[in-house]
Amino acid sequence: MFCKDEIVGLVTENLIKETPESMSDASASKEENQAKYERAVACSILVFGFLVESLSAEESSQLEAPYRALLAEKKFWGFTKSENPLVRRAVYRVVSLLCQRLPSVLEPQIKNVGQIVLSLGDQDSLTHAEMWDAALLFSKRWFLCPLLLFYLCI
Repeated sequence: MFCKDEIVGLVTENLIKETPESMSDASASKEENQAKYERAVACSILVFGFLVESLSAEESSQLEAPYRALLAEKKFWGFTKSENPLVRRAVYRVVSLLCQRLPSVLEPQIKNVGQIVLSLGDQDSLTHAEMWDAALLFSKRWFLCPLLLFYLCI
């Protein structure tokens, strides 16, 4: 894929550095600016998922370091608490894809991801399919031991 490093950089910038204020338009209302920001966040997370899903194993291995850096950011996991269900849905989708294609990238965040995904606390039906996919794929990959489940849930 052409420009994959630049795409990952732009995704990281949109997710970690940008804020509703930095993306704001002076002529728009605060609500419109917030909606614009949330759409940009959801799209950026989905682009991250697209890269995980579509790149070859060799290309993906070249991007493991930037992927790990993005996943190490607390702000990324904070999107699971977004008021916008499309943002939460996109995060669950990325977790599912990482469980399937690049589980080694998720391993440093296993406790954090486990608590988020296995809480099954999202009440919005728009996110349920992706939330359950993420929970099932995560538990299939990492719950070989009941003690690990206990450790994650404390």
